[in-house]
Amino acid sequence: MKSSMKFNIQSNMKSIVILILIALPMSWLYAADTDEKRIWLDDSGFDAPKAGKWWLSGTVRNQTDVHDGEYALEFPTAGARAVSNFPFAVAGDRPYIRMELWAKNLDSKASELLLKLDGRQRKTNQWLRTVEVSKADMSVGDAWQKLSMTFKVPEFDASKEYFKVELYSNSGHFLIDSVKAYSSMHQPHGNSKAVSQAEHFTPEADKRGKWVTVAKQGLPNVLIIGDSISIGYTRLVAANLQDKANVYRPIYPKGNMPINCGDTRLGLKDLKKWIAGHQWDVIHFNWGLHDLCYRHPDAKTYGRRDKINGTISVSLEQYEKNLDKLIKQLNSTGAKLIWASTTLVPAQEAGRFEGDEAKYNAVALKLAKQHNLAINDLHALTAQMDKSMFSGKGDVHYTAAGYKLLADHVTDSIKSQLTQ
Repeated sequence: MKSSMKFNIQSNMKSIVILILIALPMSWLYAADTDEKRIWLDDSGFDAPKAGKWWLSGTVRNQTDVHDGEYALEFPTAGARAVSNFPFAVAGDRPYIRMELWAKNLDSKASELLLKLDGRQRKTNQWLRTVEVSKADMSVGDAWQKLSMTFKVPEFDASKEYFKVELYSNSGHFLIDSVKAYSSMHQPHGNSKAVSQAEHFTPEADKRGKWVTVAKQGLPNVLIIGDSISIGYTRLVAANLQDKANVYRPIYPKGNMPINCGDTRLGLKDLKKWIAGHQWDVIHFNWGLHDLCYRHPDAKTYGRRDKINGTISVSLEQYEKNLDKLIKQLNSTGAKLIWASTTLVPAQEAGRFEGDEAKYNAVALKLAKQHNLAINDLHALTAQMDKSMFSGKGDVHYTAAGYKLLADHVTDSIKSQLTQ
């Protein structure tokens, strides 16, 4: 009897230990899910031991060329793949998944990365099905770039089935690193309301004061077009140039308030009004921060910013088309044009991904060179600024000291064009 009881206790203890070991991976995944959005691996570089959580086929770990951490995964040929050795934790009420990863193309042509989900039987871990849910084409380029893919999780019985993630190379030779994924209850596209002018946020402190320009005869006319960052430095520039130029920016006809020139869509809609009424000698302009911003109609942050559940305001491809049209329209004024690069997107910004401004700036720089424009690199300036010059953590705006640095930089760029 004692022997039988001892056996049962040992057997039960063994079963309990096995159950705990089985449950640990899932509890670990959900333990990190404090905001009910991040649903699985937040991998900063496939570092050991995390690299062991991927089953590799034709894929190798690369530690000489990485975006973040010790390792990246290299997909040298078509057919190479990496499958996660952990379950993909899907929240039942949040069926839309946004995956982000960093990629670098090592080929002379476009590479295609497929994202798949491998369905497994929960009891036996046997493969049941593979579902292709998204794909991304990587254009030629030898610099790390961030890719985003959004998809809907296929219907499945969570009590019988779970998914593993598969990254599959359909063509090309490339590296991937820094994989993240988030869960959303919202459909990723076609479900967002138009962004209103009020959602192009400008801090109240930056709007205060007089905005009507009292022109001085005989001085050249300068127009500054841009978002709330430019609102923050416009009057400082005007003060710097008070005896050298009449400095204007778009303002509302009533109320003496500056206009936040928003994204390129708003520019195409209203630029004709903004440039009317004067013969311009120099126009200093920028669009970008509002184009690369993700918004969602239900977001509670100012400007309805939400980079997890939201939709991007203007895609990179559309931004290039819009900006080209805007530059041509600005060129028609006969003014000397200065393109200002988009300022830094800090980490933890609610509606913008750190590093996206580099992609938009690269497109704008290409157009600026094609149109032979002067260039004012405000991004390089803001990237070197001390954190104390930003108005808050994750905020794209600046303190008075930060705006003074920006204003001095803008003043110098305008002066250089006035003297030519």
